Amino acid sequence: MYLVECYGQWRYENYSNRSQAAIVRTYKGKVGYFITEYVKPQENADHTGVRWLALRGRSGNGLQFVGAAPLSTSVWPYTQAALASAMHPNEIEPLDGALTVNIDAAQAGLGGSDSWSMRAIPLPQYRFLGKRYEYSFKIVPVTKRSALVNNGRMLKRWCGVPEAGHGGIFTSAG
Repeated sequence: MYLVECYGQWRYENYSNRSQAAIVRTYKGKVGYFITEYVKPQENADHTGVRWLALRGRSGNGLQFVGAAPLSTSVWPYTQAALASAMHPNEIEPLDGALTVNIDAAQAGLGGSDSWSMRAIPLPQYRFLGKRYEYSFKIVPVTKRSALVNNGRMLKRWCGVPEAGHGGIFTSAG
């Protein structure tokens, strides 16, 4: 069992173009509570506006991720490959004692204003169109006694410059 605690737009799945109703606050629960099951398995459970995310095991120990700017995150009890190979939710092979943690600067939005057609692509303002994006975050160990909110505030001040292993730069081809 893994517990998630997060400060961001985490109550339910949301994306850059579908996040207006998602309230920024602290959320806490089991990883499975934040998963969105679809009839055909696919990427899911993205959450925007994430200031910090903590994952803990039964002991209360774990990791906290703190973004220099709000991040887009998701946590799954399975791999991307397991999602891609499953035709139905009951066919997804869970990880044994591990999680997949996705930490992104942002994700492209979902379908456009006509999501029912074959041209259902996100509107231009919700796509990565050949621009350069930079983001950084810190990863720190936490214990059951760690004050996650205080860690988040303190670490946010340290996140100004990406360090090796603590951030990323990606360029999209459009």
